[in-house]
Amino acid sequence: MLCSGGMISAADHPGQIGIAIADAMAVHNAAYVNCNILHGNITDRAILFQKTADGVTGVLAQFDYATYVGDSARAANREVSELKLFQSIVSLDHAEVPRTRLNDWESLLYVIYWLGTFGINKADRDAFVNEAKEERLDIKQWLSRYYPSTKTWSMRLEVFNHYTASRIRHELLRQLAKDIHKALFCHEGCSGTYRQLDKNHRECGPHPLIERNAFEAEIVAELLQVVARHKQAALVAMSEEHSLAEMQSAEQANDSDE
Repeated sequence: MLCSGGMISAADHPGQIGIAIADAMAVHNAAYVNCNILHGNITDRAILFQKTADGVTGVLAQFDYATYVGDSARAANREVSELKLFQSIVSLDHAEVPRTRLNDWESLLYVIYWLGTFGINKADRDAFVNEAKEERLDIKQWLSRYYPSTKTWSMRLEVFNHYTASRIRHELLRQLAKDIHKALFCHEGCSGTYRQLDKNHRECGPHPLIERNAFEAEIVAELLQVVARHKQAALVAMSEEHSLAEMQSAEQANDSDE
């Protein structure tokens, strides 16, 4: 059992992660809407969950890199976190572009991918290591200076659906990642991760990951619906598993009595 306020990277069940994410990102959005604050450092350490009498609730922590983006905001406040693994593509490749809520949501997608690939807790991660996987995982290249574009490639629609997402072992997290990815990278007004190529195969036109900032409010609204929907699915799944476990326990007790 996890103590109160534990990191989602020590969860007992993938459903707990889905619930914690939905609650934390609701707080994330409220901080922006009500206080003009961007979190700026979404990692597995920033999203916590607490066990309550009613189940599980999520908490958003670690506002060390938070940025005020109100009318009196200064460029000096736009400090970027040091952990590149979870940074958005634009933060890495276009530091001059002002951050938005979409950068944090993209970081959340990478957190889900990391947890889903390597394990949602230490036992899962130990099992992953013991399986001695030799397959090449693109996430291992995201921190390498020799593969600066690997993350951009991993998020391409066809690559993500047929390769990247398939590495997520828990169905609940895999579907959550797919739905967040669709909202972030497949908007009809700014779809994709690369600029278009001209007839000479040179990049041309606007960058879709910069253009999508124009649709920030619309995309965030969709993302909030996505995590809320998955929270409900997680609650149902965990309730059904709990009921099944109780039924099996009762059957075993009856067999013992006989």
